[in-house]
Amino acid sequence: GGGRAISFELSKLLGLLAYPLTQVFLLQAIALAALLAGRRRLAVSAVLSALAWLYLAATPWLGTRLMVALERPYPPVAAAALPSADAIVVLGGGVHMRRAPEVMGDLNRWSDRLLFAAALYQQGKAPVVLLTGGGPEGQDSDAAMAREILGVMGVPAEATLLEEKSRNTRDNAVHSAEIARRAEWENLLLVTSAFHMRRSLALFDGQGVRAIAAPTDHYIGDLRGEFFWQQLVPTLGSLAVTHYAIHELVGFVVYRWRGWL
Repeated sequence: GGGRAISFELSKLLGLLAYPLTQVFLLQAIALAALLAGRRRLAVSAVLSALAWLYLAATPWLGTRLMVALERPYPPVAAAALPSADAIVVLGGGVHMRRAPEVMGDLNRWSDRLLFAAALYQQGKAPVVLLTGGGPEGQDSDAAMAREILGVMGVPAEATLLEEKSRNTRDNAVHSAEIARRAEWENLLLVTSAFHMRRSLALFDGQGVRAIAAPTDHYIGDLRGEFFWQQLVPTLGSLAVTHYAIHELVGFVVYRWRGWL
């Protein structure tokens, strides 16, 4: 009802407010308002805080530590080393919307999910691949575009199933669980980014589905040999890593707050 709608909007707002760049813009807005109100000290403090946070969020030092905390429980595993299952479930997000009707969807930063799913299928780990993810009304779904790309990778269309109703990770779990129960699957190989795995496994577990982690798309590799000063040099890539890590951490908190975990 209305409470559910309000909580959904609040969860989206909390997600936006958690992003480093959003916080920087808010601090700058506070600085401008303070300046107009004649509160010069507050304005200076807000500007300095915005610059300090932008610097820290853009350093490998912060992004690496946040992402390591998320990825450490799910290190890289070769496809051949994973057990067999009834199906491979691939969470959406690895494909951008197609640019034109005759062109396949664009692969993005998370497209390793599709590559790893294809490897698992080619290793004979499961006879079917369930692709999840909806799309804007009137456009192809994430799952449908993923099927096309997996076809190029050697996974036949008849070996894939589509879940095209989901709009978030919870939907992925709910609708995939429905399909799994109808198909009488007892266990699944769950393919998603390593930093996203903790929340995903918890959601599938909450649906009563036995999911085995098949993590991919790792951000943080071997950090040995890096000089400390390199961790303090801000980069655009590190800002993105911090952004993704905070998004996932906030997502876990919000999902728990909504009673989904």
